[in-house]
Amino acid sequence: YWNTSLSTSPMSWRIIARDGDLALLDFSGLLEFQPLHDADQPVTWADCSLRQWMNGELLQALFTPEEQALIVPTKVSIGDESATVVEDRLFLLSYAEVSQYLPDASARVRRISDYVKYQYHIDIIDDYEAFYNWLLRPVGDAGMTVPYIDRNGDLQTEDAVTAPCGIRPALWVRLDPDFF
Repeated sequence: YWNTSLSTSPMSWRIIARDGDLALLDFSGLLEFQPLHDADQPVTWADCSLRQWMNGELLQALFTPEEQALIVPTKVSIGDESATVVEDRLFLLSYAEVSQYLPDASARVRRISDYVKYQYHIDIIDDYEAFYNWLLRPVGDAGMTVPYIDRNGDLQTEDAVTAPCGIRPALWVRLDPDFF
């Protein structure tokens, strides 16, 4: 785990893959509720407002400059046929990546973070309510359908790019002994 901080709330990141001195991390809970895009129109990952927010405002809020220096800009796929890629520091996992790195449904379920509970004034009544859907990176042509993992760890799709869903960012970092 790698702990960063957002205001006074600790943020925990889990290593889900390693490649030499690099590690793929994902957020250990659900960090935020956001829609994929701020307009009700077909969109790809390359053009969605969520991508811009994650790699701008969220990146700055979550990580110190020293931590940001460890984040490896990563080429992520946005299309099946064309193999189009964009470069991001923070990104959502695609369904193919979830299947590769989190093959078991129980590893896919995520609790709402304490930060989200506080931010959105969420009172958890039972354990089932502690889990929530989280968005995946859409891969393919611009569309209105958004893939997500439901609270049971199964793949689903939503027919609206403006529907808020849990955000579980991922990133590749260079393993530095001073931080890990």
